[in-house]
Formats: sequence, structure tokens, C-alpha cells
Amino acid sequence: QQQQQQQSEVTDAMEREKEKQKERLAVLDVSRTSTLTYNPHRLTRPSLLSSDAESHNYRGLLNLGAVLLVATNFRLVVENLLKYGLLIQLPSNFGMSTYHNWPCLSSTLALPIFVLIAYGIQRLSYKGASDWLVNLLSGINLIAATAIPVYVIVATHANPGPAAFLLILSVIISMKLLSYAHVYDDLREDKRLKDAQLKLNHMPDQVQTGEKDHDEKKNVVPLSLRHLFYFVAAPTLCFQLQYPRTTRIRKRWLLKRVAEMLIAIAFMILLIEQYVVPTVRNSMSSLVEMNLARLSERVLKLAVPFLYIWLAMFFSLFHCWLNIAAELLRFGDRCFYKDWWNALTLEEYWRTWNLPVHHWFLRHLYFPLKKRGWSNVSARLVVFFVSAFLHELLVSVPVRTVKLWAFFAMMGQLPLIASTKHMQRVLNASQLGNVVFWLAFTIFGQPLCILLYYYGWLQENGISAAALQ
Repeated sequence: QQQQQQQSEVTDAMEREKEKQKERLAVLDVSRTSTLTYNPHRLTRPSLLSSDAESHNYRGLLNLGAVLLVATNFRLVVENLLKYGLLIQLPSNFGMSTYHNWPCLSSTLALPIFVLIAYGIQRLSYKGASDWLVNLLSGINLIAATAIPVYVIVATHANPGPAAFLLILSVIISMKLLSYAHVYDDLREDKRLKDAQLKLNHMPDQVQTGEKDHDEKKNVVPLSLRHLFYFVAAPTLCFQLQYPRTTRIRKRWLLKRVAEMLIAIAFMILLIEQYVVPTVRNSMSSLVEMNLARLSERVLKLAVPFLYIWLAMFFSLFHCWLNIAAELLRFGDRCFYKDWWNALTLEEYWRTWNLPVHHWFLRHLYFPLKKRGWSNVSARLVVFFVSAFLHELLVSVPVRTVKLWAFFAMMGQLPLIASTKHMQRVLNASQLGNVVFWLAFTIFGQPLCILLYYYGWLQENGISAAALQ
């Protein structure tokens, strides 16, 4: 039957080819055609837009979509210029013109002190300090690495830009140092297990000859301050004793990434100054009056430029900057993200869009909780709770307003994750989950969060919405 089916398919293909040849000959020799020789309906053929069609080539429609996208965005550009004029100004002081912003700069330069303290704490364990004391001091150092910058930001009333830069770096340092302490704590635990195993093997000869002491020294991993600072500078949050390395630095490739990053940053500044700032300011009156129709229009107007900003931020940070750091340090593993844009569920998006953070949560939070007997659901809840706390910290402290909007927005991902997973199970290979992801993140979620936190910042600084008009 399979042979007959294949033979029939080949016969049909040959018939179709003959018909195409006849049509070409008929076009070339029109004088011989007549109503009897030209019969257009010779085969059973589906419509091209039907799913039964052999090939689906929609390149022309994709070109049309690109043309419409360019035309629509160009109209927005013209409308914005006619309404506001050119708003972009070259930064002259990068937000450091006032005195209360300088503590952020000095605190940023002082962050390596916590790295040196972490190294000194681990050296205490090699000098006989107990594990609980080492872990206690490591915990205090980690908390101080974040708490002190937070205090500096709040006490000095720093501008949101410098404050966010300092806080992001301090959280990154804290996560790296936690990984560093966690790895060496596991190394000490592994050494204790090996020592206990040696005692169970009953080797009196080795004990008498001193070979046991030699084996114990071999099990101790030496500390390296140079390797610790390499880890702090490397584009990863997970400490390892060894990393894959490349053989050389590609200078031309590096310059291309630097140029791409500068272009992406300039594009973000353009969109923020020219589109986001005036739109956000004009939206405050609608937020105060709770005019839902007008507020919805403002959110949708913010969605397009903010989507471009978010994509440019991802490209400049995860593709350009992390690759630049990796190339300078000859760091071999450059898989910083996967194809998150194709995510069919929100869970798949969170697993693929920021791999350094994803690996850190798995290695230092999820797997330890599972090892202690926690269930999958409870461990994931803890992971999302910590992630929501960090998101709220990174947003609320620079604008000095704690409203928990970012926290609840992150925790609200859990029902969306469950719903998109259910969609994927019921509608196999459906793109509905991907559509929900784009709508939830870029069309409604992030623009609305920007409006809410900017409104909170105005309230904190005593600025009325009417003063912005």
C-alpha cells in the first residue's frame, strides 16, 4: 500500500508538471489555442491560503507588514515632532551635578571592599574558625553589601538614575558573594564527608605514617583572590573553581559589540527623552482623576516606545555588554539567553530570557530547597517570592516609594504561568501562550508599572500632576 501510495504521488506530480508545461506552451503559442484545447480545470487543487496547499509563501504579506510597521512608526515620529519638537539634550553631568548624588558614586567605588571582606572570611576557615562563625560573618557581609547602598540612597535623596545604578551593582555583588560562600561551604562539607569515609576504611598504616594528613591537605581547595576578582568581573553569578576559557581576544569582534551597544543605548535615550517622558507626564492627570478610558489610551501609547526600549535594553545588556565582558576576560560560555521570544508559556520565558539569574536561583535556592525535602510547588513559590522582593527593591528604593506594585506584579506571574501551561496542554503547539506573554509584559504590564512608580515618585517629592502640564 505504501508503494502504491508513493507511485500515485509520483504520477500526480508528473501530471502536474505536464499541465504546467502545456500551460507554458499555450501561452507561447496563442494562435493554436481554442475553447477545446485550453481547459483551465484539469486537476483537483486547493486554494493557496488553504491548509491543504503544498507550499505557503507569505513573503509578500510579510513585506506588507513591514511596510505598514515602518509607515505607522514614521507617522508617530512626525506626530511627536509636531507636538513637542526636539526634546533631546546631550547629558552634561550624567546626573551628578548636585552634591547628594556623589555618595552614590563613592559607594559604587567602595563595593570591592565587600569582596575583600568575603575573601578574608573564607580565610578564617583555613585558620580553624568554625563553620557557623564563617557562615554568620558571610551572611552579615552579604546583607551589608546591599543594606549600606540602600541607606546611602535613602539618606542622601539621590536621583533615580545614579541610585538605580548603585543598587543594581550592589545586588549583583551580593548574589556573587553568596555563590562564593555557598560553594566553599559545600567544599568544606565535602571534605568532612571524605574524612569520615577515610575513618570508616580503617587504615592504621596511613595514620601512623602521616599519609592521612597529606590526603586531608590535598582535599583543601586553595583560596585565590585573583580568581575571586575574576569571578566578580565575569558575566556570571555562579562561582566555579574553573571556567571554560577562550584562547584569545578578538579585537575586531569586540569593537563591533561596543559599537552595537553604543547605538542601542543612544536609541534608548532617544525614545526615553522624546517619547516616554512627555507621555508619562501627560498621563498623570488621567491617573489622578482615574479616567480609565484616557488612562488606557495612555498605556497603549506608551506600549510601542517602551517595547522598543525593552528590546534595546535586552540587546545592549545581554548580547552586547555581557559578550564584551566575556571577550575581555576570555570567558568561554556565552549562552546568556535563549529564544525567549518564542516562549509558549510564561514559565518558559522565565527559564530562557536571563540565564545568569536563572542558573543562580536554581543552584543556590531551588536545588538546596529540594535537597531539604521541599516540594516542587513550594520551592518555586520561594524562588518567585525572592525574585519579587528583589524586583521591588530595585524599583522602589531608587524612586523612594514602597508601593509593592513590582512585588505583586511578579507574584501575579504565578497564575499566568499556570494558565499558559494549561493553554499549551489543551491547545497543543498553540501560539496563544506566546501572545499572552507579549500582551502581559510589553503592552500592559510594564507601561502601567512605569506610570504607577512615576506617580509615586511625584508624591514622594511633593510635585502635583497639574504642575507637569
